[in-house]
Amino acid sequence: MRETITHCIHALRFLLPRMWHIEGHEITTGEKLGFIWCGPEKQQAYMTKRMFGTGTVTKSYIGRRLIWDLPRLQETFDCSLAILAGPQHVLNWFSRSEDICIPWWIDAELNIDTIEEPGARPKSLRDDLRRVRKNELTYRITSSFDDYKFFYEKIYLPTITGSHGSAALPSSFEKRYAEIAAGRVEIMFITMNNEPIGGLLLDYRNEVPGLRDIGIINGNRDALKTGVITAANYFAMQHLQAKGFTKVCLGLSRSFLDDGVLIYKQKWKPTLIDTSPEAFLFRISHLSSASRGFLRSSSYIENLKGDFRFAFFAANDDDIQETRTQLERLSSIYGISSASIIDLSGELPQMRRAS
Repeated sequence: MRETITHCIHALRFLLPRMWHIEGHEITTGEKLGFIWCGPEKQQAYMTKRMFGTGTVTKSYIGRRLIWDLPRLQETFDCSLAILAGPQHVLNWFSRSEDICIPWWIDAELNIDTIEEPGARPKSLRDDLRRVRKNELTYRITSSFDDYKFFYEKIYLPTITGSHGSAALPSSFEKRYAEIAAGRVEIMFITMNNEPIGGLLLDYRNEVPGLRDIGIINGNRDALKTGVITAANYFAMQHLQAKGFTKVCLGLSRSFLDDGVLIYKQKWKPTLIDTSPEAFLFRISHLSSASRGFLRSSSYIENLKGDFRFAFFAANDDDIQETRTQLERLSSIYGISSASIIDLSGELPQMRRAS
């Protein structure tokens, strides 16, 4: 009954969403691009930054409108693109064959034993671990309130806001500490010369423990040169292994292939396990040069009922060749051998072929 009520609420919010008109210069082409946004403002900030970078953006609130008003609004504001954000099962009900549905998040898991196997570490990871040893990084585990307050204010928040700005989606301090106080989450500090320079949370709420809220002191990106992020992941895995765990969840990343967090996690050669139930739906009335540029930079990982595949955007034969190169490289990391290619050469996106 509760699940039915939740689905009804999601459907009502979807049918009468808050809408904005947002306009700027698309980051890859430099050309003007406008779109209609329907959905939560936090996800809107993420997509706006992704589309326009740090450039000037104009945004106007349209109000709550029926979803069926969207074609008229696109025409009124001369927008070739609309983006809807919400539960994928609701988006699927509304989507057309030429619409593109992309998960908000993707989750990955790792067998801890594999990190010590000969040849399992790529060169970049070996180099990171050499920096960890050179800088004599160590760790300590804690669960005190004062330590969490320090972690949250000096490590977690500066890192997430420094990376994502207004698009950041910080965890609740009170909810996270309640989990720590209940013994379901631990704090791990990474230290150098006995001073914290980074850390993360070890989340034991599920059968496979997870790594959450990783960060560096004061969001200082110069600290990355010490190998602190790799140290946090590596020491966390060692700690979990000593407690008898064989797997670890590496946490959520955006599903776009150029996402920095996802790219970093490639070093560990994880196994993809799930995508979020929420998604972005791209609805395009016609392709412009600017919208093609945006889509070409938005290749992603899709999940078709547990079958993961890459989805590449291609506007010409050179793009097709580039997808083959990317597929070969990424297949060795994720174990995914198939890809969809979305053709951008025509008036509307079209599935060109799957390989």
